[in-house]
Amino acid sequence: MAAVISFIALENLRTGVDALGNAAFLWAARLPNFGYGTPFHVTLVFFSLGSILFFWLLLESRHIPRARAGFGILASVLVALLGFARLILPSLAGALVPAWAPIFIAEIATGTWPWLRGAAQAPSGGAGGSRRGPASPIE
Repeated sequence: MAAVISFIALENLRTGVDALGNAAFLWAARLPNFGYGTPFHVTLVFFSLGSILFFWLLLESRHIPRARAGFGILASVLVALLGFARLILPSLAGALVPAWAPIFIAEIATGTWPWLRGAAQAPSGGAGGSRRGPASPIE
């Protein structure tokens, strides 16, 4: 919804409404730009919490190398800090742009690892091979 309102505001500014001198209308047209990033940054905090859980599960399952999963956890924590910092100090938005690099690297590396190397397989059930269900009472 914020994006639709922003497009309407941009259209109003493009058509030259400021030439009419209607200060109240111009203020209303620019209003969405003041809080436009806030929903994104709140979502960013929740994304980072999910990403921390995702990489922690990968770390525990050992489907990818532990160092790669650990780096993903650190990158996700950095994204959480980035989200909080941009909510608290929006003036630092430009200075915090390089903080996106670790999560970008972690996500791409994690996504390509199973594709290029294959995910680690769980060990089979026993020495005789895998079992297909509970033992039959007839055996």
